[in-house]
Amino acid sequence: MTHYYPTVLEAMRHRWISPQFVTTNRIDDSSFYGEVREMGARVIRALGIGTSATHMEWFAGPRELRFSEIGCRPPGVGAWDLYSAANDTDVYREWAQAIVHGSVAGPLSRAYSAGIVALRPSSGRPDPGLLRSR
Repeated sequence: MTHYYPTVLEAMRHRWISPQFVTTNRIDDSSFYGEVREMGARVIRALGIGTSATHMEWFAGPRELRFSEIGCRPPGVGAWDLYSAANDTDVYREWAQAIVHGSVAGPLSRAYSAGIVALRPSSGRPDPGLLRSR
């Protein structure tokens, strides 16, 4: 589960914003994510999705949870790399293992939360002052 700051629509309206994508390790918190997990499972069943990687986009507001779209492909913006880092695994390898052998090494660890900042400098190149080495 990844949160976008600001919202996707806001970031698209204001191209100077460098959006942030933060994945949580608290996906099992049913009081907050339960409705999203349940609706996601219903969408996958309704569409008959079996082995395709997917990503879904949702909007939550004061009126209720809204389903926006589903992509029957991996998510963009380095999301699988983000999930790999947060779960201390290689999501690409795990997906291949599931497709080829019908199983994965085990459940994701959910040990960490992780984030990405999508830099959009006006020059078209990242500002070296904003980048840090690991």
